[in-house]
Amino acid sequence: MEGEIYIAEGSGEDRSRPDRDFRVLCIMLAGLLLFAAAAKGFELAPGGLEGLRQPWAALSLLAVVAEVFWGVWLLLGVYPILTHRVSILLFVVFALFSGYQVVIGSRTCGCFGEFSISPWIALGLDGVVLIALVVFRPVKSKFV
Repeated sequence: MEGEIYIAEGSGEDRSRPDRDFRVLCIMLAGLLLFAAAAKGFELAPGGLEGLRQPWAALSLLAVVAEVFWGVWLLLGVYPILTHRVSILLFVVFALFSGYQVVIGSRTCGCFGEFSISPWIALGLDGVVLIALVVFRPVKSKFV
């Protein structure tokens, strides 16, 4: 009919929503990872370099470095499809570690340094993050 305006489905606003939702998720995950890294870092700091001679302390330092690196990567927002895949892998590893802590009966997972968090809570958090990563996926290869 004359004078009618049709709006095509999938307008620009609708198509950018999944990427925007994924971007928000990335920022939230970056905050979580940077908090965990800071908490573990403060726990490791009093031991200095001497404390790193113990294998678990060295592994914790490696975890701090990895969490800081990935937290900054998430904040930068580059290569969202790669970011999505690596984030899934990272949180699967976290879930496996938390699950192991549950199985051995650990009282705390050590995920947040001196903040005593039950491995059950950490496992649940990892599960929620994995579900969020499945639900909120990037569509484009670059953020807008």
